[in-house]
Amino acid sequence: MLLKLSRLLFSVLVISSSVYILVTKNFDFIPYLLMALGASTLVIGISEVRSDKRNFWGYVSIAATFVVLYTLFDILSNTNLSIFL
Repeated sequence: MLLKLSRLLFSVLVISSSVYILVTKNFDFIPYLLMALGASTLVIGISEVRSDKRNFWGYVSIAATFVVLYTLFDILSNTNLSIFL
């Protein structure tokens, strides 16, 4: 139940923040979007792996989480953005 709730919460957060970024053209919020996207794909991957099916796509989602987090750290290291202010 908790995984479904967090999956819904992170998905809504990703969609709403991406719409906000597109409408306002304020790209300073992209690191926050990437953190929410990484958390969303991690929760999706964990829920797929924990299901009875144990299919391949759960592991792909977990691997995609690491790609998103690598991109986040790469963006933060190449810019003057600091998301922990």
